[in-house]
Amino acid sequence: MNKACIECKGSCCKSIVFDFGEINEDTKRWILFHSVRWSDRFEFACPCRMLVKGKCLTYEHRPMICKVFEVGSLDCIKAVEKYAKEPLRVKSLFKDN
Repeated sequence: MNKACIECKGSCCKSIVFDFGEINEDTKRWILFHSVRWSDRFEFACPCRMLVKGKCLTYEHRPMICKVFEVGSLDCIKAVEKYAKEPLRVKSLFKDN
């Protein structure tokens, strides 16, 4: 695990962001009632139960969606800005990857 992730304490594990593409109007209304819109995508606040005190209990066996999440990506930066206690410190560590 890199330094930014250790300092961040799982900001990316506090919600999930989806791009639903083409959806019908009724489904779109349900999504809007249950999420926060990020331009063309939607964020659902659903913290991972495996994140305990800022550490992943199943890090070695985490799902693929977690493994491919790119540290320092736009989604990572948004999560850090929203959930990290010290977002500027975390972002300063991205270059250390």
